Amino acid sequence: MDMSPGQARVVDPVLTNHATGYRQPGLVADKLFPYVTVPSRAAKRIIFGKQAMRIYDSVRAPGAEYKRVQFGYEAETVSLIQRGLEASVPIEHVEESEAGPKIDLKLRAVGVVSHSIELEREVETATLARTAANYAADNKLAYTDATSWWNAASKPQADVEAAAEVIRSKTGLRPNKLILSASARSAARVHPDVVAYRKSVGQPQVDDDLLRRYFDVEELVVANAVVAGANDAFSDVWGTDAVLAFVDDSEGRQMELPSYGYTYRLRGHPFVTPMTWDGKTDSWVGKYKSEQRPYVVGNDSGFLMQNAGLKA
Repeated sequence: MDMSPGQARVVDPVLTNHATGYRQPGLVADKLFPYVTVPSRAAKRIIFGKQAMRIYDSVRAPGAEYKRVQFGYEAETVSLIQRGLEASVPIEHVEESEAGPKIDLKLRAVGVVSHSIELEREVETATLARTAANYAADNKLAYTDATSWWNAASKPQADVEAAAEVIRSKTGLRPNKLILSASARSAARVHPDVVAYRKSVGQPQVDDDLLRRYFDVEELVVANAVVAGANDAFSDVWGTDAVLAFVDDSEGRQMELPSYGYTYRLRGHPFVTPMTWDGKTDSWVGKYKSEQRPYVVGNDSGFLMQNAGLKA
């Protein structure tokens, strides 16, 4: 009898825990698209409706039937993407590490492949968040090099407040996340209005917390990730954009809340197999595997500020 995938899979718990908890500094995918576990590959995802914000006239006479409200959701099957890499540790490296300070090369190897897959996720989520077609016409604003935050006449605070009001008017919730590309952050830090605000509050420099207070958001995060392209030339994953959103990132997430996005991940993933000996390469090898995919599930909860940090 053939073994099922669950029976055939052997997992190294230490390496798997390391992979599951791995977070690369500078990546912001978790802020807009937090992980949600799905029980199977045939699971349904939720597209948020407006049922929770409707008035249903709940007044009833004694003995009368209760008005029944069914909170239906437009569900679509989650189409997960399987990603996998092998973590390899050559025996020569093991021998050298044993001669010096104790370094767990297995964990380091898993960290390398975890970083690669998380960077892929970062690019994937940035593409979703930065695609103007994923937003309604009034949930996006396109700047030019003449109107971006690098220009003294621009009004970054007013732009973000107007965007926040668009989200609130459609969802009843103020956005709680502001993602700034590195360029948008740099533009904001030297903007005359921000400098004036810094002086008014008596702070010696413009840091990220001051920007958070200036923009009046719960959390401000800078997207610093870069990716190597052709000829190893680096480019910013988040370009020159900024994204404002409401994201329900609490432990007990409520599906009634119109959260911006999620990364759906199959239960039990990611996982890493125990390291086995590969005689062809004289290396210890372990397989890293994850099935996951990010989705924008509530585009009314997001606002794209395209090229906010575009510099002439």
